[in-house]
Amino acid sequence: MLFWLLLLIVAVMPLPSGSAPLWAGSLAALLIGLSLFVYSLCLIFAGWRLAVPSNRLRIPVLLAAIPALWILVQLLPIGQSTLAHPLWALTGEVLKQPISGRISVDPYATATAAMRLFVYFGIFFLALQLCRNSDRALQALNAIVAIGVVHAVYGIVLYATKPGALNWVSQSAHRDDLSRAFMNKHAFASFTGLGLLAAVALLAKHLHRPVVSSDNRQAMMTNMLRIARAKAWTPTAIVVLTIATALTNSAGGIISIGLGVVSFLLCLITASPMNRSGRRAMIVLALSGLTLIAALLSEAVFWRTTWAPNVATAAIHALVRQGIAASPLLGHGYGAFEAAFQSYADGTLDGHAVSARGDFLQLTFELGLPAAILLVLAIAAVAARCLWGVYTRRRDIAYPALAASATILVGAHALIDSSLQVPAIAALLAFILGLGYSQSWKTANS
Repeated sequence: MLFWLLLLIVAVMPLPSGSAPLWAGSLAALLIGLSLFVYSLCLIFAGWRLAVPSNRLRIPVLLAAIPALWILVQLLPIGQSTLAHPLWALTGEVLKQPISGRISVDPYATATAAMRLFVYFGIFFLALQLCRNSDRALQALNAIVAIGVVHAVYGIVLYATKPGALNWVSQSAHRDDLSRAFMNKHAFASFTGLGLLAAVALLAKHLHRPVVSSDNRQAMMTNMLRIARAKAWTPTAIVVLTIATALTNSAGGIISIGLGVVSFLLCLITASPMNRSGRRAMIVLALSGLTLIAALLSEAVFWRTTWAPNVATAAIHALVRQGIAASPLLGHGYGAFEAAFQSYADGTLDGHAVSARGDFLQLTFELGLPAAILLVLAIAAVAARCLWGVYTRRRDIAYPALAASATILVGAHALIDSSLQVPAIAALLAFILGLGYSQSWKTANS
């Protein structure tokens, strides 16, 4: 029941604008909190044991605990301390009465963002513990693909029938872009990209062992065709998700998805015994990856500074760097970007920006450099363990390979966009990381 409830939460989070509204995030937090509470009761009273022992979480937990504690420190009232953000002192001068300052410019926004962060932690933990069983892991992978396909089909149908509508409100994206319920084509590209990557992983899970164990090329092709016919819905899902991704017209999102798929295939090929064809495929994939990296850097450096509609992005990045330089250690408050940015914005932006249009920049602006680095390292530690599992496991390596490549996909896109600010995308990534991490150890070592 907990497993299916977790899948249901992840599946419905994209519906209310990616769970960006406060009520949607609060409802997700309530359901995840109740799920964790029930799971803890089962551990205490029903004799359950952790499927993945706590000692296997030491490094990620330690790295993530420090930023989490720092977010709580940012919320604390610290009086007239010099650590408080200067805006609190200015507010006190305007009101002509002393105000207890905080490091965070907007404590309410920081508390809300902290709630969402703990939702992602909860989703990761539940997926980690509930997907250790191989049958349930396969169900989870099928569910991720199904979630992506359902939202992609809905987006394509809405795009074809009512291009000017976004659910029941007016569409804010361009007429030729498919953005669905995320209010942003780049965010929808990330979401469908994760679904596409999961579909490729599902197909690879069915094909990997027969291909590796085939004695010759003819036997390999026979096995591949037989499995493709038996699992026909998986190639269909890949086609549907590819079409939806292409319709977003998000260059950065498509490049990032390409990097994710290439890295996944590289993991599978390098973790298997390679013949001449395998070595050739590895060289082709490596060259493709280098090309995509060059394209991503070009997208980040040149396209955004020369294409007229995105001149504002370069201006935002410059102002965000000013804010980081002003408070490199303390930050301005987790989740308080919109309020804190107004004190740095100039007339060209009308003093307003919802996001930094780059997740790493925004995280550093909000948390400060040390805490931001530790939080990124916590995710990287999970991905690194999954990558290690690809080369130490003998079977089911598609799960850890999916988690590692999903991290690359989202991390690459985070360089040029703020798609991780959409709770539905961050929740899906947390679920995939939990699934991959749970399957990154050999069964004999359980």
